[in-house]
Amino acid sequence: MKEIVRQTPELREAVYSLINRDVERALSGLESVKPSQVPRLEGAWAPEHSVTEFSHSQEAKLAEAQQKAMQKGEAFPDVPMTLYEAIVATIPAEHRKHGSRR
Repeated sequence: MKEIVRQTPELREAVYSLINRDVERALSGLESVKPSQVPRLEGAWAPEHSVTEFSHSQEAKLAEAQQKAMQKGEAFPDVPMTLYEAIVATIPAEHRKHGSRR
């Protein structure tokens, strides 16, 4: 956490709110930080928004939409469809030790 706060001062309040278990305040603070403000390794995925919700129902809907697109021969956006995939995608492929499920 100290490293995050040192590198990205805009996240300081959100990090301390998380430490204090004030999730609502932490999320509010995170929403004000644009993904482009957070330093990333070259080639790492950056989310469209600072706060992205992943739920089992959302993951199921995305999987169904992807399946339908494949059946129709349509392209489907290459975006993380699960929380696990989103976490892995933030690490460039050349830095991953075990690869990803994608």
